[in-house]
Amino acid sequence: MSGAAQQSGVGEGGGSAVDRSTAAAVLAEIATLLELQGANRFKARAYAGAARALERAAGSLHGLIATGALGEIEGIGPATRSVIEELAATGASGYHEELQTRTPLGLLELLRVPGLGAAKVRTLQDELGIDTLDALETAAREGRLLRLKGFGPRVQAAVLDGIGFVRASSGRRLLSAGDRAARRFATTLADLDGVREVRVVGTLRRREEVHREAALLASVEPEAREEVLGAFLALPALLAAERVSPSEARGSLADGFGVRLRVVEPADFAIALVEATGTREHVEAFAGRATLAGLELRGGRLLDGSGEVVAVGDEAGAYAAVGLAWVPPELREGMGETDLAASGSLPRLLEADDLRGCLHNHTTWSDGSASVAEMAEAALARGWRWLGIADHSAAAAYAGGLDGEALAEQREEVDDWNARRGEEVWLFHGVEADILPDGRLDLADEEGVLASLDYVVASVHSSFGLDERAQTERVLAALGHPAVTILGHATGRRLLQREGYRIDLEAIMRFAAEHGIAIEINASPRRLDLPWRWWHRARVLGVETVIDPDAHAPLELDYVRFGVDVARKGRLDPDSVWNTLGLDEVRARLGRRGQEADDA
Repeated sequence: MSGAAQQSGVGEGGGSAVDRSTAAAVLAEIATLLELQGANRFKARAYAGAARALERAAGSLHGLIATGALGEIEGIGPATRSVIEELAATGASGYHEELQTRTPLGLLELLRVPGLGAAKVRTLQDELGIDTLDALETAAREGRLLRLKGFGPRVQAAVLDGIGFVRASSGRRLLSAGDRAARRFATTLADLDGVREVRVVGTLRRREEVHREAALLASVEPEAREEVLGAFLALPALLAAERVSPSEARGSLADGFGVRLRVVEPADFAIALVEATGTREHVEAFAGRATLAGLELRGGRLLDGSGEVVAVGDEAGAYAAVGLAWVPPELREGMGETDLAASGSLPRLLEADDLRGCLHNHTTWSDGSASVAEMAEAALARGWRWLGIADHSAAAAYAGGLDGEALAEQREEVDDWNARRGEEVWLFHGVEADILPDGRLDLADEEGVLASLDYVVASVHSSFGLDERAQTERVLAALGHPAVTILGHATGRRLLQREGYRIDLEAIMRFAAEHGIAIEINASPRRLDLPWRWWHRARVLGVETVIDPDAHAPLELDYVRFGVDVARKGRLDPDSVWNTLGLDEVRARLGRRGQEADDA
């Protein structure tokens, strides 16, 4: 008997689409890996060139493939086209994964050190024999990097600073990347004979932001256990694969990310799902509830007072057997959720289907890859009623930021869409304005510009090193501007790249709640900011939010699902999430700050 990997929506982690920018990034990494391995330099250049060509191309990735236009793009040949098409179809590239597997883990870690590209890593290996972080750190502390061309004192200091961060994040993946890996393995295993069901469990099912491994749980007929575990251990993508118990095996991918499989008999699957998904604290609370119900959680089974196994049909039945409502996986953190489940007080959590639009999105007017119309069409395809366009402001010169004159021109384009097709999906016109170090908005001196916009997302993009007091005063000053509607990515963190800046979030949240400013859930998998743990406090303070994908391409609108994960983990009331509002309600929210200013 073969089963199917469980596909589920919000809360169980949906699939992940590959867009043009993502495919271009994979091509660029293939070029890097080829250069690192000393392959023919023309081959490496071909992949690098294809990455640039794809990034510059107009239209969506799937549209380019469907129309045959992909093969007509100069710089994309048969080999690179094959990789692109595989990425679009499956979300992964076998050639990319093969190169990762063939590249020593130490060299992959060196590539992650800020300032070290493939050429520098190759120089380090060829000239100094450096192929691990430890060897690099020793050489940098001894000053030996200074002997090499292109390695001055600044580079050496930056290398030392970056090594610690790489060590801390080694073998870890973002939620989006961990999801993709887990689901590929789950799909492969689900096709094996004797497998009834495969589920992604652990931190990925709880929708944490960063992960060290993909944990899989399989319901397997007893006679197929050895065959299934053997097939898992033989998967070519796994390194250092090993059997760790009669029912469990594990291995790792080229970047050190772990993959773990546990197999159980079908009758034990429901309880195993509870144990394999929740934190230790949650499982202990579940076991405590079992005791109160006259049962015992032991050996992966629920036993009654006489030691007989209590049959539960599914996971909801397991919770019901101990007197609890089913607890959504995102909440299984051991933070009082079982008490709420016992009293019937679990909140209704946000669903992806509740969303009607989002506000923080970019177009080709700044650093996006799609036009205003293409982003609007993408929103329409998702069944949304409204969408916001918020390109960068002038201070973000690196991203092609817009000054007042350009924003006025863009407004004409937005108004034209609304006049023609606003009944289908309405566009709001905003801007992502930089918060300058002194707390001013970079467009504040342009008369009438901010007032002409429907909303303003205020974000910090510079001067991250200010102390906590100065950073807090800076952001509070910006939020005091009557045009500001939303605080973008409030901590400034970039997951697995940099920590957030120091800021008094309690003060920021209190101010936002008092003045009706939404604090964004930036749903980019690299940010997921404001982090879910802070939303427990923000909820108490009455802070409202808008989930924003920070999309730079149509397919990136789907990042909102990761923001839904954050909202669910934060137990947010759907009514406090602006994305759930109808068109007129959104207009009222966006006009609220302006009305306050008029009243004042």
